[in-house]
Amino acid sequence: MRIWLAAMLLVGCVACSDAITGPSGVTLVVEGAPGQSGDTLTVRLSNASTRPLEYNLCAAGLERRFGTSWESVQKLPEGAGCLALALLLQPGESGDGPLILYPFIVPGSYRLRAAVRIDENEYDVVSGIFEVVES
Repeated sequence: MRIWLAAMLLVGCVACSDAITGPSGVTLVVEGAPGQSGDTLTVRLSNASTRPLEYNLCAAGLERRFGTSWESVQKLPEGAGCLALALLLQPGESGDGPLILYPFIVPGSYRLRAAVRIDENEYDVVSGIFEVVES
C-alpha cells in the first residue's frame, strides 16, 4: 500500500511540470522551452493570491538537475548583475521577464527559483522543469 501511494504521488508531481504553485496561488512559468544556447525565454510570475507581492525576476536563481538533486548554476555572464529593485504585483496580475540562455548554459533539465515577499514574509516560488537542448 505504501509503495502504491508513493508511486501515485510521484506520478502526480511529474504531471505538474509546467508550473509549481507557490504561496497562496503564486506561480512561476518559463515559456518558450525547450530552448537552445542563445535563445531568450519568457519568465512569467502570476499572482492569484489575495495580497500584493514584491518580486525581482532578474534576481531569480537558475538550477540544473544533476541526477536526483538540483544545484544552482550561473545564470548571468561574469561581472553582470541585477538592480536591487522590488517590483509590485497586485492580485490577479502577472509580470514577465527575459531568461537569456547564454552560451555557458549547457543542455540539460532546469528550473527557476524566485523569491517573493508577501506582507513581511519571504517565499520561494519554483518553476516547472524546462529543457535546454543542443543547438
